[in-house]
Amino acid sequence: AILYLRPQETQQFLNTYHGRLPIYGLFPQAELDATSDDWLQTMRTAHQRIWVVPDDTLPEQSAWERTLRGDEFLLLDTRPTGDQNRRMALYGLVNSQPMSQAGIGTIFGDPAQVGNVTQSNGWFRLEGYALTDQTAPGDDLLLTLVWSSLRPVEYDYHVFVHLLNGSNDKVAQRDGQPVQWLRPTSTWQPGEEIIDRYGLMLPDDLPLGAYSVAVGLYDPVSGQRLPVSAGPQDFAIELGPVTVTNR
Repeated sequence: AILYLRPQETQQFLNTYHGRLPIYGLFPQAELDATSDDWLQTMRTAHQRIWVVPDDTLPEQSAWERTLRGDEFLLLDTRPTGDQNRRMALYGLVNSQPMSQAGIGTIFGDPAQVGNVTQSNGWFRLEGYALTDQTAPGDDLLLTLVWSSLRPVEYDYHVFVHLLNGSNDKVAQRDGQPVQWLRPTSTWQPGEEIIDRYGLMLPDDLPLGAYSVAVGLYDPVSGQRLPVSAGPQDFAIELGPVTVTNR
């Protein structure tokens, strides 16, 4: 489906769009009312992906996009070139694929504590995750991370999500601030649970086989990764496996 958040231009878009996806012209909102929230829930049950063509409102100020970024999986966020130069975003929906779940408890901490990251000195704990464990070339891989904060941290670290093949080569990735830039790590409070979702669009020519997903945090300025409690030289935790098969 396509959510077109420029209602005054919806008819013009309908006149020029020749695809098969249903189009919904919607008014921007600062907060979703109950009717809009119920309608969005019907979209979740009817579709696997939603395209959003927003107005000029920033995503964090748009109730539609803020809700989608918090509850769904951002697959693509692009600003096409050309006269219009408008941003478009593609979301994978949370109910679109079966996902396996697991608890972890891995702790990320101070770079000065490499090889000695523990509950007592760590900063963040990855409590668990849910992952698409079987997918296909050209399809999506969806990942939900469940974080908790062990102590306040003033710096905004970025999360990386890398899909690795059997040779540990990176074949797809997603990087950025948690919850699609809505919840920087400097805003996390001790004991708070952070639900953080990521979507990877897999290449059409991705070879079949077994893959893993590497997850970690890093300083966006220096690129330095935070060490983890999994081992003395570890700066990421591997999740999976993920099996890529034919549809």
